[in-house]
Amino acid sequence: MANKYKPNTGLFAVNDRKEKETHPDYTGKIYVDKPGLYYLKGWKKSFADDRPYLSVAADYAPEDKQAEARESHASAPTPVTSDASPF
Repeated sequence: MANKYKPNTGLFAVNDRKEKETHPDYTGKIYVDKPGLYYLKGWKKSFADDRPYLSVAADYAPEDKQAEARESHASAPTPVTSDASPF
């Protein structure tokens, strides 16, 4: 099956399943074509029924920033994950 997302694009929509204050306000997906550091951009938009969402795009960072991110990540503590995500 072909991927329905263009590389490095996605969206965040209002989380209509939010039940607790700790749940995210927006949830979504993004398709990234290769791992690494990306710069994100977002645009406020609305669906046909006026529900808001953020359209997002990711630009692969330059190689010097990739190296900085790898070095920073290697020395950073392991992040604590939450099971609040719907994904």
